[in-house]
Amino acid sequence: MKSRLYILMILALVSLFALGSCAVGHIEDQNGEDTSVVTITDKDIAEGRSYSATLSSKGQANGSYSFNVQRLSGVYSLNKHRADGDSITFNMSSTLVSGNLRICIVKDDKIVADIPIGENQTVTVAEGSGLYEIKLAAESAQISIDYTVE
Repeated sequence: MKSRLYILMILALVSLFALGSCAVGHIEDQNGEDTSVVTITDKDIAEGRSYSATLSSKGQANGSYSFNVQRLSGVYSLNKHRADGDSITFNMSSTLVSGNLRICIVKDDKIVADIPIGENQTVTVAEGSGLYEIKLAAESAQISIDYTVE
């Protein structure tokens, strides 16, 4: 009986270690008041999806989307949207309270647009029909985002 208990404890510890080693730790803000991303590359954004988040919420109602997070680090896929025509328009209001942030639109593993951080930004991307993904590259960022897609 004791040997089974020891085996279960060892398996539980190994599982916890494996789960913990897959997560991305928070990336410290290294450039003070400058809000540009320092350690995350374009390649990381286009291909990556590893992130660490603390106290986040995501919602959707009547064609509007929202996302709030206390602390986000890494590359986070906010949402994917399909464009049936030649273009797609993102109307976004974002607030960066602290940390570093870059908001990108990715299509076919390629960054096709950046959305400026700040109130009421509208960006139209004319890369043809297909699947567009909003990605956030963040370094210890506290963020609030509301947006619609046309």
